[in-house]
Amino acid sequence: NKTGVASPPRAGAAEQAADEMVLIPAETFTMGCNRRVDVQCSDDEKPYHQVEIETYYIDRHEVTAGEYRKCVEIGPCQRGDFKSNADSPECNFGLSDRDDHPMNCVNWLGARDYCQWAGKSLPTEAMWEQAARGSDGRRYPWGNEEATCSRASIRRAGKECGNKGTSRVCSKPSGLGPDGICDMAGNVWEWTADSYVKSFYETSPRVYPCARGESPYRVLRGGGWKDLPKTVRTSNRFGDEPHAKDAGYGFRCYMAPGSPSPEGVR
Repeated sequence: NKTGVASPPRAGAAEQAADEMVLIPAETFTMGCNRRVDVQCSDDEKPYHQVEIETYYIDRHEVTAGEYRKCVEIGPCQRGDFKSNADSPECNFGLSDRDDHPMNCVNWLGARDYCQWAGKSLPTEAMWEQAARGSDGRRYPWGNEEATCSRASIRRAGKECGNKGTSRVCSKPSGLGPDGICDMAGNVWEWTADSYVKSFYETSPRVYPCARGESPYRVLRGGGWKDLPKTVRTSNRFGDEPHAKDAGYGFRCYMAPGSPSPEGVR
């Protein structure tokens, strides 16, 4: 289905989503801005092109502040790669009542190190987009209907959706993607493995595309709690320096089938 009309969740998605990671099956999907359903396409989202990716697992939700704290306590995650609530009231690390909120104020290096410690990796942006929208070219994870406060933690009419920061992970069940994955629109932008190259889609390979070392910036996807609906479209791309630590930046991890299971993390 390449029409962009939202399809129901894949068979078994609800059962898979009961675990911390969700299986994304190998498939060919069309990546980039689908002009049939989206009039806000930017140049870096073009062309709309087919991509092939092998089976993988991706975190059901964004890595939480509570989960990240374990990595800090053990040692691999360094204090210099993130800011805590003591540094800024918008940062979740350090507040026990935000342990189930996404880890934010973390840079690309801190996100990468956490995933490696957990026996995982940062997803490529192609993996991220496939997990967010499936194969039917939808505008948002849930379909083509406009982003609202019931579906995503974003800004509407110039103000946040009832909060001054992030929301608890998986607190927007009507905003789930086709595989039952939470918060792939809004809450926090999510770091990916790719370098940000504006024209990458024009020359990217069809099989397992990933821009590595081609620019000093890293790709973030999904938009965050400070962003408007048009920003949280699944095809929207953004790049920032790998040392950037913003209250709207977070991440999730992926794992290839057959990898050793992470121990002592969740």
